[in-house]
Amino acid sequence: SSAASDVYKRQGRMSGIIFITFNLSTAFLAVAFNLFDLTAVSVLFAIWRGAGLLLFILLKPKETINSEKKKNVSFAGVLKDKSLRFFLIPWIMFLLIDRFEWPVLDSYLRSPPLNSVAIMWPIIGSFSAFFGGLLSDRIGRKRVVIGGFVALGLAYAVIGIAPNMLISWYFYIAVDGIAWGMLFVTFLLTLWGDLSQFGGREKYYVIGGTPFYFTSIIGSFLTFNVVQIPAYTAFSLASLFLFIAVLPLLYAPE
Repeated sequence: SSAASDVYKRQGRMSGIIFITFNLSTAFLAVAFNLFDLTAVSVLFAIWRGAGLLLFILLKPKETINSEKKKNVSFAGVLKDKSLRFFLIPWIMFLLIDRFEWPVLDSYLRSPPLNSVAIMWPIIGSFSAFFGGLLSDRIGRKRVVIGGFVALGLAYAVIGIAPNMLISWYFYIAVDGIAWGMLFVTFLLTLWGDLSQFGGREKYYVIGGTPFYFTSIIGSFLTFNVVQIPAYTAFSLASLFLFIAVLPLLYAPE
């Protein structure tokens, strides 16, 4: 319905505004208090982003969807939704690639001068989330997600070809921040609400949000094995699988 469409469009814009506000403030806090220790910054980001998510939940727009069209849906029923699977499979692939690649990326990003440039990542991601939310309202979630996947695939391809060139890493940091901002605000805050217009919204969000946390656990167990893989191979494989992840999205609804 048009009412549902308006609700979700406002949700996309509001998600971007909240994301950019909390991400930017986190970056400035890190600089102000010199919290460049990885553990301290990670904890700060987790707490601050959690507060942003809570604010999003409290301030979400009221729904004007006709309640007569809604129905209770089980988790099994949600998983039978083809539209959800077409988005969920690429989302899981993206998260697994990100978790597997991070130990290799970290070995590069910790060394100067990249360690000082990497602070720009949350700032880039914040502006990207804001404009990504606006863009997804205009052209659709599907096109924004595909664009993010393709951009990340190109970024990994560049550092896979020339991992020892600084320009490659500057390009990667910029593109990764842009892509992560768009994908974060789309997959974690807006997309599952779009797919659940006729009921079961909480279950859609549970299924769509769970991989974000479980893949973090999986990645922590595989850190030692991943760092043994040559950078050329790791980044090239990441690029390949990101392009493969786009295929299910071609069949996803707008």
